[in-house]
Amino acid sequence: MKKVMMLTLVMLAGLSARSDAEDEKRQKESLEHLVREAAQNSTRENQRRMEVGKLDDQAALARIAKSDEDTSVRRTAVKKITDQTLLAEIAKKDKDVHVRRAAVEKLTDQALFVETAKKDKDAYVRLAVVERIEAPQILVEFAKDDADEEVRLAASCNLQR
Repeated sequence: MKKVMMLTLVMLAGLSARSDAEDEKRQKESLEHLVREAAQNSTRENQRRMEVGKLDDQAALARIAKSDEDTSVRRTAVKKITDQTLLAEIAKKDKDVHVRRAAVEKLTDQALFVETAKKDKDAYVRLAVVERIEAPQILVEFAKDDADEEVRLAASCNLQR
């Protein structure tokens, strides 16, 4: 009889531990869901930006970066995105220069961020790229051909480092 009671207690303890772990997982998922909802649906930009800063869900961050009407919220989302293809798309297509620059600054593939910057109409974005270029021949192109004097000067200075 003692063995049966001991086995029952051991089984109940195991179920309790498993239940605690499952409860903890459900609570975490629920909290993440609430954060996603707040980040996507709050009418206050500051609140959305703060909630986006807490997000790790790349799909939710992508939706916010592509569709939020507030540029600071989109920029916050972009700063947390890791998908290089998505960052390149945002760098090419977003209407706000600050969001495009944030995307370019997150790109790690030099060829990709150079290609994106060469096509950007805003010197602010091109300047962010020139500061990171390591290939001398590309810096020479920017130093000679860029429409903006500040970008040309930055490219020339980076050639000398």
